[in-house]
Amino acid sequence: MPAHNASERAEQRMLREQMRGSGMSYAEIAAEMARRYQFRPRKAWRAAWGWTLEEAAGRYNALRAKGAHEAVTSLTGSRLSEWENWPLNTRKPSFLSLCLLAEIYHCPVLDLIDFRDREHLPPAELLALDKTGTALPPVEGGRDAQRDTQAHPATPGTVLDALPSEHAALAGPANARSARRTETFIPALPLPADTEVIRQRLDDALSRGAMASANLEDWDRTVAGYGRSTRNRAAVVLLEDLTADLAELHQAIDRHRSASSLRGLTRVTAQMAGLMCLTLIKVGDRQAFRRWGRTARVAAQEAGDALTCSWVLAEEAYGYYYSDELPNAIAVARHAQELVSGRPGVGAALAAALEMRAHAAMGSAGMTRDALGRAEAILAGLSGEQLATSAFGYNEAQLRFHEGNAFTRLGDTRAALAAQTCALELCAPGDYTDWALIRLDQAECVLLDGDASGALTIASDTMHALTHDQREGIITIRGHELLRALPSAHQASAQARDLCDFLVLTTT
Repeated sequence: MPAHNASERAEQRMLREQMRGSGMSYAEIAAEMARRYQFRPRKAWRAAWGWTLEEAAGRYNALRAKGAHEAVTSLTGSRLSEWENWPLNTRKPSFLSLCLLAEIYHCPVLDLIDFRDREHLPPAELLALDKTGTALPPVEGGRDAQRDTQAHPATPGTVLDALPSEHAALAGPANARSARRTETFIPALPLPADTEVIRQRLDDALSRGAMASANLEDWDRTVAGYGRSTRNRAAVVLLEDLTADLAELHQAIDRHRSASSLRGLTRVTAQMAGLMCLTLIKVGDRQAFRRWGRTARVAAQEAGDALTCSWVLAEEAYGYYYSDELPNAIAVARHAQELVSGRPGVGAALAAALEMRAHAAMGSAGMTRDALGRAEAILAGLSGEQLATSAFGYNEAQLRFHEGNAFTRLGDTRAALAAQTCALELCAPGDYTDWALIRLDQAECVLLDGDASGALTIASDTMHALTHDQREGIITIRGHELLRALPSAHQASAQARDLCDFLVLTTT
């Protein structure tokens, strides 16, 4: 064994023991292993548990035998090493193999794949993996097992039990059992009937390389207008308008073909699809945002525009963040920053801020501050339209909102309240989403400081200041999170019941 390998393993063992001794979960350890040693996610999770390749393979084989998974062959350490390094080699883990690995590591299946993996997975497997949500397999044990389960709140049951029955074929006949979906407490809003059809048609047009000779300046103005509208128009209203204009864009691509306009129109398609992804994140439709994020990425890559690619990835990373897929959010956010390394771009600024929030949600103060420093440095290099109050801009008001949210997650209420005060002073009139979320973060800080009644007052006043359409989606979800964080003595108070009833009206 090379000396440097032994030294690195000893260092990893010490890090693992320190983090566990500090009460940190295996998910947090895996994230740190990935960051510090540049491990792929499957290797990071094995390192988090401290198993050798052969030890992990042995546990996998024991689980395989126990579950009678005839469709899966036994695993060796060398094959597991190839799975860990895929797609850098040709040995790809199957869907069921990923599910079994997730069971032995006690993590969501989605924690075992990252952005690079997703680019190489077949669409059917991607859809099936996305359907597993954040369900965790049960772990035997006492306090440690319970602590790790709390780090990934999810519906009880194994990963395979959480798989919808329409994808049971991917898991093999031995696992075609009755399955259930991981439910969110707020149902996704119904989309306009033709939204998904339009997305599929755009995918088809882009894959054929068909681009229109259209008035790009007019489309650019349309895109810019939508970017501004995301700050002050209700997402459910914007969704209908975006759907209509995307239908027109598809018709233009289908009718008119011109190589000279290919790059510009593809960039417009990427931006419009990215705006649809952002809007679906706001209304809380997890599956639809993923599909539109994929379409936006295809278009951005075809356009060959690194700044647009970075922006599209940043928006997608926010979707993973609000879906509580924090390792995925961090991986995609970092890729968005790497694409434009050294160049000031809105996508990179958004991504650095998102990475900061994800690290804070995972309890890593050091990495939170590191990402904040990068976000501030990128913001300092932005100018002109890049600072606009728009989906295509990023400014100090947004950064202070994101900073306040991060420190709220860390429980540093003094730093959080200072950032929130600054954010509210800078927040543009009509920017209801950021305004409401800043206020709800303030309410959580007041709650953390021991004033449950004051927190409920802030939250209730905020919700009543918004229209029904404005409250729908992530703002109502945030309100429910605040209610769940209340001490048990205040859960049944009149203030809490009134706010809960008001939020329920938003979803009915």
